[in-house]
Amino acid sequence: MDGMRVHLIADGREEATGAMGGPPLLPAEGAIYLTTYRLIFKGTPTDPLVGEQVVTRSFPIASLTKEKRISVNLPMDQFFQEVLQLRSCTFQLMKIGFDEEVASDLAEVFRKHMHKLRYPQHVQGMFAFTVGQSAKLVVEHKTKDKNQSLK
Repeated sequence: MDGMRVHLIADGREEATGAMGGPPLLPAEGAIYLTTYRLIFKGTPTDPLVGEQVVTRSFPIASLTKEKRISVNLPMDQFFQEVLQLRSCTFQLMKIGFDEEVASDLAEVFRKHMHKLRYPQHVQGMFAFTVGQSAKLVVEHKTKDKNQSLK
């Protein structure tokens, strides 16, 4: 799924500081990507004093344990229609607020697609099975085409 503009909100567990007690890296603005295996946030801090540092957070989709919509109290210049809190069993917690450019129906599509990848209908829908299976299908398809052309 293409990246969607989001803001990563400070989760409140601790003051998110950079290396060696530097300035806080959260909140950050950037994009969230949904692959067949991982949920990835990549962006930059909103604090202008931090500079050009890159903030990256990710966790495997299979480790997602809880997802819920929340409301947050932020400064007056920021307003998010939709805020999701994603908790993982790998001790990751992401609070993502979708940018006002992202329509609420796109945020809902993102959430549904995430659940579709998290809970596939068949075991073949799991990441490890889909990767191996896609290569086999391409090889079988090519061999069938070659046999038909010989006739």
